[in-house]
Amino acid sequence: MEGKIRKAALKDARRIKELYNSSKNLWYRNSKEDKYDFKEIKEYIVSRKNKMFIFEIKSKIVGVLLAEFHSDYTYLHTLVVDRDYRHKGIGKALMNKLEEESRKNKFLTIEAITEEKDIPMQKLFRELDYKKGKKFIAYVKTIINR
Repeated sequence: MEGKIRKAALKDARRIKELYNSSKNLWYRNSKEDKYDFKEIKEYIVSRKNKMFIFEIKSKIVGVLLAEFHSDYTYLHTLVVDRDYRHKGIGKALMNKLEEESRKNKFLTIEAITEEKDIPMQKLFRELDYKKGKKFIAYVKTIINR
């Protein structure tokens, strides 16, 4: 798919929020009330420990990847591709960008988790030669409703 990848900017926050809130596979967001807000998205964009990349086609943001960069490893936080642009290599391109950035920073590994029912993400990980780890059970408690 013809497009470009760049680092996210604050001007992208509205579209990124739309993409995040359109995904049913962001694992701890379970209800309509539990959505991402502008403050949270903006914090991800400006954080020094995070890197957020977007995939654009003709100035339209169709994919976004957020990763946390730690001292010797990278943690994939989220990867979302617009429903109308899936299965076109955008997720793979964003993951390749993450690997490139991680190599550049000399990180040893990239870690990621995904929901058991998120079969497309699991397929992408296998295609990119990621090894499946142990099973965990995640617990989340909402303590403040927005």
